Amino acid sequence: MRRIRIIVAIPLLFLFWAGASAQEKSSFGLELSPQVSLPVGRDVDVYSMGGGATLLARWNPSKLGFLGMELGGGASLVPVLVADGKPVSSALMSLYWPQAGLGLRFNPTSWLTAGAHASAGYFFASIDAPLATTSGSNPLIAAGLDLDFNISKTLSLGLGAEYRNFMGLYNDLSIRLGTTYHVQPARQAAKYRQYKDLVIEKVELSPVFPVLFKYYDEHPVGTVVVRNKGKIPIENLRVDFFVNQYMDGPKASVEISFLKGGQEARLDVLALFNDTVLGISEATKVQATMAVMVTVAGEQYGSERVETL
Repeated sequence: MRRIRIIVAIPLLFLFWAGASAQEKSSFGLELSPQVSLPVGRDVDVYSMGGGATLLARWNPSKLGFLGMELGGGASLVPVLVADGKPVSSALMSLYWPQAGLGLRFNPTSWLTAGAHASAGYFFASIDAPLATTSGSNPLIAAGLDLDFNISKTLSLGLGAEYRNFMGLYNDLSIRLGTTYHVQPARQAAKYRQYKDLVIEKVELSPVFPVLFKYYDEHPVGTVVVRNKGKIPIENLRVDFFVNQYMDGPKASVEISFLKGGQEARLDVLALFNDTVLGISEATKVQATMAVMVTVAGEQYGSERVETL
């Protein structure tokens, strides 16, 4: 019993430890996991190693930080060694259940996702023995840890361990090897109110070396020269730079707080590429979108331009 408490406590402590952080964007994934189940505690002498699978939908809203929700279900087949205190042969227990829970997932690196979860559900069980069949149902609780290796933006492979308590019937430790498909949200083109006196005079973009993709988060990939040809000063001048597929979102330049009428300013263009850029050659050309954003008399305006990178 003490070991079971420790198994449950580890992921719960992990939930509290990681909850103070926040993730940058919402994510939704569908996970299919074949599993091996190992009976624990007193059930070691009653049941043998079994197998099954679970299908889960996981959603991590950005407003909740790393905290997310999961919903799904599973099925498992477990050989029975002892029934009514007597050894049996060819007896098999079938388990089916829906479940829902909460979890935490975060990315220590771009290729690894670590997580912990706790869930509850309701199971239906039947034991098919040579001379009789019995069935029943009851609540279940589960808690576990996960490690997912991100192969691409849409696909990851994972390993996990989970303690499950099918109340009044059976306890096990489930080992999973799962595949998760990450649903990518559709990206809509930004719409800006145009300011006629905001002019992009010149754009200079340097060649990008994929192997140095993290370098451009703090070092310019180019420059933009912007002129305020009107008489009214503009404020909060910045450039948002984005390359579809190779960036997860626009990267903002350092902001210039004030630009008088008739003046021009040069802004460094920064880019936070994702690791997808490693899959292209240095000779590949892509389209880059630059949105120059300003505030005039308390109202926000923008001007967008597409360049070849």
